[in-house]
Amino acid sequence: MGRLAEVVFILIIRAYIEEAEVGQGLLRAMKDPRTSASLNCMHTAPEKGWTLDQLAAAAGMSRSLYCKEFKTLLAETPLAYLTGWRILTSKELLLENKENISEIAEKIGYQSEAAFNRLFKSKVGETPAVYRKQMLAAQNT
Repeated sequence: MGRLAEVVFILIIRAYIEEAEVGQGLLRAMKDPRTSASLNCMHTAPEKGWTLDQLAAAAGMSRSLYCKEFKTLLAETPLAYLTGWRILTSKELLLENKENISEIAEKIGYQSEAAFNRLFKSKVGETPAVYRKQMLAAQNT
């Protein structure tokens, strides 16, 4: 159900984008059919070990053109965006269910819980376990 809701949300955003004039950012990237195709890959399967070649192929562009276009539209590289998406997804998973950290790490594309913990801490400022504990405590107050 969660993935279906994401796909419906993306379709709604795409319909909005078709009607609106947007500048740089995610909405602009979603309006571009090529970049949107690669974003859809990342959003629907963050656990996959995406490479630049695979994402560029999904976008129907050469690797160098894809990286240039993506960075122009989103002001970050495709793999940096993917990392950010994985962190955002992991934050949601940490709060929505009681799966252990290693299961969540695997769901978003990390084979090693230790690697996921290091990355999460570098991006969020605390480990996934501490984040979960603090956010759940804040929700209960």
